[in-house]
Formats: sequence, C-alpha cells, structure tokens
Amino acid sequence: MRCKKSILSGLKFMNKREAGNRKMGTEIVMVDEVPFSLGVTIVKPLSLFGHGITDIEIHYLQIKFTAIGVYLDPEIVAHLQQWKGKTGTDLAEDDDFFEALIRAPVDKFVRVVVIKEIKGSQYGVQLENAVRDRLVAVDKYEDEEEAALEKVVEFFQSKYFKKNSVLTFYFPSTSRTAEIVFATEGKEESKLKVENANVVEMIQKWYLGGTSAGSDSVENRNSDLQGKIEKMSEIKGFQLGTIGALTLSVVSSVSIVICNKALMSTLHFIFATTLTSWHLLVTFCSLHLALRLKFFEHKPIESQTVIGFGILNGISIGLLNLSLGFNSVGFYQMTKLAIIPCTVLLETLFLSKNFSQSIKLSLTVLLLGVGIATVTDLQLNILGSILSLLAVVTTCIAQIMTNTIQKNFKVSSTQLLYQSCPYQAMILLVSGPFLDRFLTKQNVFSFNYTPKLVFFIVLSCLISVSVNFSTFLVIGKTSPVTYQVLGHLKTCLVLAFGYVLLSNPFSWRNICGIAVALVGMVLYSYFCVLEGQKKASEAPVQPQRKDPESDSLLHDENGSRTLNEVDVPKATAWKSDKDLHA
Repeated sequence: MRCKKSILSGLKFMNKREAGNRKMGTEIVMVDEVPFSLGVTIVKPLSLFGHGITDIEIHYLQIKFTAIGVYLDPEIVAHLQQWKGKTGTDLAEDDDFFEALIRAPVDKFVRVVVIKEIKGSQYGVQLENAVRDRLVAVDKYEDEEEAALEKVVEFFQSKYFKKNSVLTFYFPSTSRTAEIVFATEGKEESKLKVENANVVEMIQKWYLGGTSAGSDSVENRNSDLQGKIEKMSEIKGFQLGTIGALTLSVVSSVSIVICNKALMSTLHFIFATTLTSWHLLVTFCSLHLALRLKFFEHKPIESQTVIGFGILNGISIGLLNLSLGFNSVGFYQMTKLAIIPCTVLLETLFLSKNFSQSIKLSLTVLLLGVGIATVTDLQLNILGSILSLLAVVTTCIAQIMTNTIQKNFKVSSTQLLYQSCPYQAMILLVSGPFLDRFLTKQNVFSFNYTPKLVFFIVLSCLISVSVNFSTFLVIGKTSPVTYQVLGHLKTCLVLAFGYVLLSNPFSWRNICGIAVALVGMVLYSYFCVLEGQKKASEAPVQPQRKDPESDSLLHDENGSRTLNEVDVPKATAWKSDKDLHA
C-alpha cells in the first residue's frame, strides 16, 4: 500500500540536456500498474513532467478512477526561470507559477487512463461545471463559450469509459485550441476539436490549476459541508421560485378574469380575440422597456423556432375562441378538460416521458371534479367538434414547446416571451377583428369607447403582462401538465369568487365538483413532490467542494485528502522526486 508521503510533493522539470539525453519512449513509469512512457511525440517530442491518479476514499477504502500523465515541451523550463531552485512545496502554493505554466507558449499533452469504469456523461458534467465556474468567475462566460462547452459535454454524453480506455487532451502552442481524443481497446473511437480560446484555457486550468483551484487545507476539506449547504439553499430557492410563480399565476389570472368579466358582462365589450391581441402588444412593449432598463438580457433563439412557436400560440388562442363560439359552454369546458390527457399522451409518445399510475389517478380525480363543477350540457356539432380538437392539439403542442424551448435553448421565460410576443400579437391583431365580427356580429372599431371602458381595457392589458409572464414562468419551472392543473384551480377559485362576491347561483353539484377537484389537486401535488424527492435521492450527487475537480498539479508534502462518500473523482495527486531546476 502506498505511503501518503509518496503522493506528490513537487513537479519534476528536466533541463534541455537531460531531455536530449533521455531516449524518448524507451522508458516507462508505472502509475498504479498503468504504464506511462517518459516521452511522447505529437508534433514534436514531449516529456512526462507529472503523473498521478484521481481517487476517492469511502469509509477508509480508496477507490481509484484514472491514472493521468502530463507531457510538456522541455522548452517550458525557459519560461519558468524565475522559479528556479524553489521547492515543490513552495511551487504548490504559488498561483503565479501555475499561471505561467498554463500560459507558456509550448505544446501540452494530458493522457488519462481509466482504472475504474465510469460513464462519460458523469465525466462531462464534472468538466462542464469546472470550466463554466472558472469562466463565470472571470466574466468570460458568453454565448460563444456556452456553445463550445455544450459541444464538449455532448462529446462525452454517449461515451462509456471502460477500464484502460484512454482520453487525451492536446494543447498546441501554435493555436489556442484543444484536441480531445477518446480511445477504447486500443482504437481511436472519436475526437473533438475545441476552438474557443477561453474554454481551452479553462480546461488547461482544470488539470494544471494552482492553489486557488484547490488546496489541501482544512478549510478546503470543510468546503464539502459548505457545498452541501449551498446545494440545499439552491433547492430551497428553486422551490420558493416555483411557489412564487404559481402564486403570481393564480393571482394575476383571477384578477384578469374579474376585470374581463366587468368588461364583457357589465360594459358589453365582447371582442375577446382583439382584446387578447392588445394584451400581447402591451406585454411586448413592457418587456422591451424592461430590456432597455437592463432588467433582463436578450438571448437570441433560432428564428424558425421562435416564429413557429409564436404563430402556433396565436393560432391556438384563436381556435379556443372559435371553439367557444361554435359550441355550448359545457362542451367548451370539456375541451379545456381534454388538454391534460392530450398533453400526457403527446409527452408520452413523442418525448418518452413517463407518468406514474399515482399521477394519472390524481389527474383523473381532478378532471372528474372540474367536470362535475363546470360541465352542464354537451351539445355537439361537427364543425364545433373539429375546432375543439384543433384547439386542444395546438394548445398542447404550444405549451409543451414553451417548456422544451426554455430547456433546450437555456433561455428564461422572460426571454422567450419577449421574442415570441410580436408573432403572437401579429397573428391576433390581423385575425382578431374578423373573428370577433364573425362571432359577435359587431365591429370592434365602431364600438363606443367611453372613459370607463378605456380604463378597464388598459387595466386588463396591464394585468395581462403578469398573466403572460407567469404562464411562461410556470411552464418553464414545472411542466405543461402542472400548468393545466393550476388552470383548473383558477377555475374553481373563479366559481367560488362568483358565488361569494357576485351572488352567482351555486348548486351542491358545483360544491361537490370543486371539493373533488381540490382533492385531485392535493393528490397531484403530493405525488409530484414524492416523485421529485425519489428522483433526487436516486440521482448521482455532484461534488460540492469549492473547486471539485481541479486540485493543483503540485501538492504539498503530505498531499493526501480524504473525501466523503458522496464525492466523485478529484483531480490528480501528482508525484515526483525532484524540485524545479534548470
């Protein structure tokens, strides 16, 4: 068993004469039974300057994951003259030394040999976290860096690191690029060229970082606990954010229903589609102002995607209004109830999403309750049924796209809403007056706009900003199904509001239906939380140290670290027997 003292106390550098006298590739160093030649030739001969392993300790049992060798151009010594004569311990605590090592214009080559099998996706996540954190710290994490880093993660995603698989990183001195090659069973399987200079620099720092990248101090060991606390805070913050989004959606939706009821029932302004187009126009103007005031950043999305999404949203709104015009109120309510099972079906068929029997049962109870409370008559006609079917399908697809676009393009709900609003508004501004005239037999432009009417229209438009924002926010933070469940909660609240404040007729059927619906909502919420906790407990825990994968190329005298049972492989503990000399 290796003595702790043998884990790196310094890094060995050879001078030109020593490098020239050594026969490249004829001698090897064994790193835990993994052979590393003392030299490799890529474009030019490189010498082995550091080697070690990544490992973790679980209940005093050491588990080794990879053996690593770092090869550098012997010319590196000429760039590090000011550190001549310093001990390895001194160098291990000198960030300037590592910065000079990384920035030296010489070829660098890192060879990683797998000791214990691991998923490539797990390795990719570690690299992504380390590189992204470094880029963010120096304010260099822009769209270009994000795109380049995503390609690196995708490269590892489908890989499986079998024992003795080899992963290499080559950093040429002639360009600020990196070539990553993965080989298994002695055959090159795939390779990737990284051309973003900032990402390349941070990948180097992942392997060659100094004490700022990770130290062996007690404080750093204690950062495991700090990391767990921070992780818990992140989860709690997400939960609070979700609760806030749900609350905002309920309050704003109920408010706009009350306002629109005053508009349509009291003031007889019944042009729903045109009013919706005004809502979207005001929402876009509000978000544009917020963008100018730097409340959020603009992040471009593929034009085809955002245009198609915006148009689809506009069409779904128009179809829902047409469905109401051609069907009875009872059938229209059934149409809205059909959105949840349709969404579940589409996500199961096309997105391979699995819904447990518990979730399906709770949704069935919910829909049954809302159906009892709201569906009164079911007058059918062919045209109305076709319009309802189209309305359900387009609404489901639009809401699923709201969720997937935010996740796939990594945009916020605000960024997506801002870019899609103009297309939704355009569709409804053009079609709205015609649809409203067709459905109401009245012209929206010849209506008598009194000051009171204008006030309620403006109020409705202002509330709609919150409604539209919270819609995208809820779907982005949760799911399309959860958003529909929330919508039925709003329906129950509106019915209760009408009974309590407006003295609307209320039967025992309404009361029983709302009660059953609320039971379904409680069950749905409970099962969602339960399954979320189960997934969280089954998911692999990411490292929570201040800088998990990036212990320095040089370590201190005792060099050893003890990691707890939730850690993943840490960076190499480098081994050598000499101090820096020229």
